[in-house]
Amino acid sequence: MGGSKSDPERLDEFAMIARHFAPLSKGETGALGLLDDGAVLDVPTDQQLIVTTDTLVDGVHFLPDTSAADIATKSLAANVSDLASMGAGAKWIFLNLQLPEKINDDWLAEFAESLKAGLAQCSCVLAGGDTVRTPGPLAISITAMGMVDQGRALKRSGAKPGDDIWVSGTLGDAKLGLDLLQGNIGLGEAEHAEFLKRRHLRPVARTGLGQSLGHNALANACIDISDGLVADLGHICVASGVSAVLQMEDVPLSPAARTLGRAGELAALGGGDDYELLFAADAQARATIEALGQSLGLAISRIGEITDEATHSVKVRNSSGAEIAVPDGGWRHF
Repeated sequence: MGGSKSDPERLDEFAMIARHFAPLSKGETGALGLLDDGAVLDVPTDQQLIVTTDTLVDGVHFLPDTSAADIATKSLAANVSDLASMGAGAKWIFLNLQLPEKINDDWLAEFAESLKAGLAQCSCVLAGGDTVRTPGPLAISITAMGMVDQGRALKRSGAKPGDDIWVSGTLGDAKLGLDLLQGNIGLGEAEHAEFLKRRHLRPVARTGLGQSLGHNALANACIDISDGLVADLGHICVASGVSAVLQMEDVPLSPAARTLGRAGELAALGGGDDYELLFAADAQARATIEALGQSLGLAISRIGEITDEATHSVKVRNSSGAEIAVPDGGWRHF
């Protein structure tokens, strides 16, 4: 995990790596104890490597007062979720830290401890990375790698007219949790409020579902919901050359989101950061997918259908069949 001469002077670079991050590489001899310029990793010949990377920036992806533990959890989950959406579990991660002056050893210890717990949960190890000092905001970049059987990677481009549209879990919770943390909304039920905040701060990647969908060739197209349901389904539609129709009453809302009425529905359609899996599958696979959800102890809801319209559009209909207005766009950086 190579460092830079611009690392914070008060944090000795190599001592920091040895103390906080080298222990997270144990179990992978190819990580070389984070002492070399790179890792030497073996990939079985009958598998393909899936690689993804994400950057989280203070003030953009998390609020400035977010704890180091929550930042570590979310940074890892965002990347592992991308692997899950392609049918892979995580095996290795590479961690790049851009550290402002305010970051001290206590913060790093908390971050590393939370990262260690997350890596253990997904049976993954730290294999390398970089640390630098920055005059700008704190930023965490993770590159995650996992493997799938040859030809079994899930993509966005395989959805077909007539496919069912499915989603895991409940939607809109993370956006509502952010709204609560920012003081934009109020919620009288303390239990509901804590649930929503946790969904924003500590998302859970649906690795088991993604691996099962890929290994059993159950999904024709898949994506994780990071930008919002309508926006991310739109990505599938563009990649697959299709359109989609959703039934609003079938979009799964948590009890907490339901208490907020229309605000909960809008968050489910346009909010991001839920990291649930959204996928298209043959109608003949309904019973198998429902049984898969039961075996995983995870709610999986059928919420719409892929159509052959060439507009690449996503329409949402109410229980009467009338089209309803949907939020514009979803999250965009640019």
